[in-house]
Amino acid sequence: MRLIITRHAKSSWSNNFLRDHDRPLSDRGERSAALIGQWLSHNGHIPQQVMCSSARRTQETWEGISRWIAKPAQVDMLPELYHAGLRELVQLVRSAEKSPAMIIGHNPGIGDFADFICAKSPDHPDFRRFPTGATLVCDLERQTWRHSIQQSGVVVAFTVPRELE
Repeated sequence: MRLIITRHAKSSWSNNFLRDHDRPLSDRGERSAALIGQWLSHNGHIPQQVMCSSARRTQETWEGISRWIAKPAQVDMLPELYHAGLRELVQLVRSAEKSPAMIIGHNPGIGDFADFICAKSPDHPDFRRFPTGATLVCDLERQTWRHSIQQSGVVVAFTVPRELE
């Protein structure tokens, strides 16, 4: 079972009147989402199912990524992913139906979740802070998503957008 975990790309703070949920990506965030999409595609990490927060910035992150994915995945926009914590993310993954599955969410939950599932964290200076656009690809040696996933993930790859520029 393969899981791809992505934090949304850099969002814009230019409009102070928008609710947090409605903030779009910044120009940098749009470029970063495209870079992550190119990286995923180039490395053959093509999600078959995407679980995306309903926030605008996560949806726009998926839009930027999906332009580089040859076969669009099943996409579920989920309000419960907006600022989901560790418990909610574990439950969400247990409901996944396909592999590779991808989650696009927010910190601190998404970074905590990435750390929670890795048997051994990647030796990368940005992994613990899981900055915007950070993407982890890991394999879970389980027969179904319903089995325990704590510390069962073997890291396949980890990147942040600035490394891809």
